[in-house]
Formats: sequence, structure tokens, C-alpha cells
Amino acid sequence: MFSSFFSFSLSFSTVISSVHNGIEVSVRTFVPLDRKCDIQTVTIKNLSGRERKISIFPAIKLLLSGYPAPPWCDSVEQSFVTDFKKEINGLYLDTRNPYTAQKPYNAYLTSTSDVYAYSADDRVLFGCQYSFSLPYALLDGEDLDSKPVAASNRCFMLQTKAILEPGAAFKTDYILGVTTDFEAAKAESIKTSDEVERIYS
Repeated sequence: MFSSFFSFSLSFSTVISSVHNGIEVSVRTFVPLDRKCDIQTVTIKNLSGRERKISIFPAIKLLLSGYPAPPWCDSVEQSFVTDFKKEINGLYLDTRNPYTAQKPYNAYLTSTSDVYAYSADDRVLFGCQYSFSLPYALLDGEDLDSKPVAASNRCFMLQTKAILEPGAAFKTDYILGVTTDFEAAKAESIKTSDEVERIYS
């Protein structure tokens, strides 16, 4: 059985929820009015009568563009490094393009829960088929590779794991933001679900 529910706010938040195979998933998305980020709160509840092991894979394809580059250097906008940073508990993309027209052009994806694995290479999650509907890592039960990337595949992926007893729930938050540099990312980072709820309220 599969069912879905959508709730749209007139302010700045959206809630999408669904139930499938005894697992209820709810995703609340909102954009704080005073921050350059998008926050998603994911709540998973085990409605089945048995223990369930789950993995959550937030995957985001990035497009950091909008600036000029000299004709002789068309590929300069591909110059960046993405790696996991413990200080913000997430991935940080450092754009190394000297021709950016304006700031910010760096980005981060962080979590308020322990991160089990991560990747910035979309081929790890999607495989050669490159399908959002049939992702390789989910179909084959693979974990992400947890390796830094300095290439053209601008993608953020985190992996969170949880074990849910019957009736139990798991909640976590993911924060996607843009920033000027890593020091600013650390200052802007959101560490706990309580802080997310204070921002939301």
C-alpha cells in the first residue's frame, strides 16, 4: 500500500508525507527568512510489527553558475573541491573560480544527526544508468564511498542509518546553504534539531 499527503503553507514551508510497506515518511521543507539556506526535516516512523533498518540518502545536484569566464577558459567554473568537514557535520564545496561575478559561490549540506557515509560523486549513488527513480546504491544496498571529490560532478549526498523498533520514530534535519567561505559556513552551521525548531517557530 502506498499513500501520500501534501500540505502547503502560505508562508515559507511545505510538508510531504507518504506511507509504504509499513514505513511512514514525512518531509518538512522551509526557507528561513534570515538565512541563505533550505532546511528539510525528515521524520520516519515504523508502523510495521517488526524491527526495520533504514538508510536515508539526501541527494542534491548543484548548479553554481551565473558568472562569466574568459573564452579561453570555459571550463574554469568546474574548478572546485568537495569534502566532508567535521566542524559542520556535512559536505562543503569550495569553488575555486577566480572569475565569479559575485559571492557567495560556495555551498554546504549538513545534518543534525550522525553521518554514516557521504559522497560528492553522483555516479556512486546513481550508477551508470543515472536514474533518480532507480538509484544504484539503494537498489544494491551499497553504502556511499566517503571520498573527497575534485571534479565536475557537483553533487551532495549524505547517508544516515537508523534501526527502528515497531512504533518507533527517527527524526533528522538536513541543511543546504550557500556561503562565502568555510569560516562563514562554520558560523552559519545548525547543529541540533532543537535549533531547527527555534528557527522554524
